[in-house]
Amino acid sequence: DRMADYTAALLETRIAKRGFDILYWSLAAITAFVFLYFSQPVLSHPATWAMGASLTAAFLVKPDPKTAAPLILTGFACVFFADLWGTTNNCWRYYIQHPNVPFGLWIGVLFGMSFDTAVVFLCWRLGYFTSKTLMGPGDQKT
Repeated sequence: DRMADYTAALLETRIAKRGFDILYWSLAAITAFVFLYFSQPVLSHPATWAMGASLTAAFLVKPDPKTAAPLILTGFACVFFADLWGTTNNCWRYYIQHPNVPFGLWIGVLFGMSFDTAVVFLCWRLGYFTSKTLMGPGDQKT
């Protein structure tokens, strides 16, 4: 959260509001593309549908690019290092080592970057909407 705040402060001085919109929708498109590509073998599974629908809702329901883009961008960067370490040290070895998967290691790292970040983003969005729903008008922070 603090890293995302730092990223937001850096971006705010460098890009306009329209830039946040472009960044947000670009990151959403990358996430969707990587999710669909990596999930091809299990696209017919209901759990894949549920996760895909949840992630779609997280990106599409009342988007706030200026707040969300720095969080997602920071998540991508943080997860990159964690997943690069994990995949190169055999911490997870499944789909990425299949002989018919082009760019196996890198698509695995890219999937981890986008999916892990998207799940955190989904939880962040759910927390935001839940806190607004559960609080009364006098309870909300300003």
